[in-house]
Amino acid sequence: MLIAMGAKVVETAPFYIYGTFIVSYATSNLSFNESEALHAVVIGSLVATILIPIIGHLLDRIGRKRIYLFGIVATVLYDFPYFWMLQQGSVFFLILATVIGLGFIWGSLNAVQGTMMSESRRRGGTWCQRKRR
Repeated sequence: MLIAMGAKVVETAPFYIYGTFIVSYATSNLSFNESEALHAVVIGSLVATILIPIIGHLLDRIGRKRIYLFGIVATVLYDFPYFWMLQQGSVFFLILATVIGLGFIWGSLNAVQGTMMSESRRRGGTWCQRKRR
């Protein structure tokens, strides 16, 4: 139970840092306006949406443990560069920092979540819809 809770915290924390905290921090502590912060989050989310299936494909080749460990280590190591980029006051660095955090780091952690169930139990919404008919 503790392992499952820890795995969820590891996956959820980067999303809240790079996807929600950034909007408040960038607008209240830095000189960004809401529009700039929200655009950064939208772009980071789009990159994550594209990368999650690609990283999911890599899971079969590299292994989910390596990808998950990469996400954990990257989350820890990225803290200082992330805030350094934000402190530059540049919209480019705001977007870049958010894309790296949401797209690459959170995307790698999130891609692993689907593999936590056995392959025979993984189903998408399309499969459920076809079965109902």
